[in-house]
This record gives sequence, C-alpha cells and structure tokens, in this order.
Amino acid sequence: MIVYDDPEYVATKRIKLGAAVLVEQFQETAEFIEATYGPAPLNIILDSIDVGDDEGRPRLQVILEHDEQAVQFRDADGLNFDHSKQEAIAEFFLSRRPELNHPIVVFSAFAPVARSEANSSIPESAIEKLKKLIRDPALWDIWRCLATTTFFVQTEEQKQCCIAGGRRRQWSKLYFDLLSKRDPFGYFSEEDFLVDIDSKENLDKNYSGNFFNYYR
Repeated sequence: MIVYDDPEYVATKRIKLGAAVLVEQFQETAEFIEATYGPAPLNIILDSIDVGDDEGRPRLQVILEHDEQAVQFRDADGLNFDHSKQEAIAEFFLSRRPELNHPIVVFSAFAPVARSEANSSIPESAIEKLKKLIRDPALWDIWRCLATTTFFVQTEEQKQCCIAGGRRRQWSKLYFDLLSKRDPFGYFSEEDFLVDIDSKENLDKNYSGNFFNYYR
C-alpha cells in the first residue's frame, strides 16, 4: 500500500470508516498479531506477488494504522521486514489455511497514506484563494507532495525573514483550516502541523527548477 488509490488502501479505509469489517478468515490471525506483538491490524489482505522471482506466491498484507506500529515489524536497520515475525505470522496463518502455499508477509501503515489523500484532495481553486487571502508579495507558489506542503517565496533572504517573522506559523494555521476539513480521521493536529517554507532561489539553484528532483 503506497498511494490512496491502491485497492488495499480503499478496502482498509472502508473498515476505518465503519463501512466494512475485517474479513472473518483473517480475524484469528489479527488476534494472534495483537496478542504476540502489540498493535492490532486494521486489515489483512491475501493476494499474490505478480513480479520477480516470487511471482504467483501468496502474499499476506498486514496493514497497521500508524507508521510507528509498522516499524515494529522491521529489522534493526529498518530496511527490511523482521524475518522471524514474518515467519511466525505466516506459520500461524497456514495453521488455519493449510491448503495454501507458504505466504510472504508484508507490513504497511494506513495513516501516512490517509494524510497524503487528505492533502492531495484540497482543490487547486482553494489553494489559489488561500494565496489571494495571504496577499504576500514574497509568496511565489504553494506546492504539495504526499502529506508535505511547501510555501515557496522568491529568495533565500525572504525565506529567512518569513521564518523569523512568524509567518510559517501563520501560514500553517491558514492551511490547516483547509486540511482539517478533508481529514476524517484526525491524523493532522493543529498543534503539531507546520508547512515548510523554501525559496524559488533554492529550487532553481539546487534542483534546476524541477519539483520532481526537489521532492524525491
């Protein structure tokens, strides 16, 4: 689950909204994961891998709510899934579904994708109205990437002045008013939310004016 139009995200969102429930065949596995490791999965999905050497192998997607919960299922370096936890969950699931081949178990988090969906769902017309409301000649543009929002001013000097003058907090409050209306799960909080401030000067100088390079 990477983006908000992935089918596993759509299915999990229905559960989070109360419009669906965890499929019964996965209930015992969810209870095992919660009892053994702590966090309770929001959803579990069984599909298959469609690329690479493992093509056709069953895949058990365990979807936790928060990123810090999903991180618990990674190894010490954080780059790979914890093999022992993958195997323990796979073995438990196979004890209930012995007709299946041994699945690979993967983990993801719902909330980061939901935050991205909320941010991306703000219409461009609302962004344009916000820029007119701010009426700051230093403001060049507002760009979004996933759950991140960046207010670009023209120069590095203007950037430092905006930050020192408290405009980052002011602009964050105005932007949060738009964002909160599209955040049904309350994953953004006004107390913690801050937009980023950067400059077109930095974008042009260090990223050749390319937003793809800037956000990657």
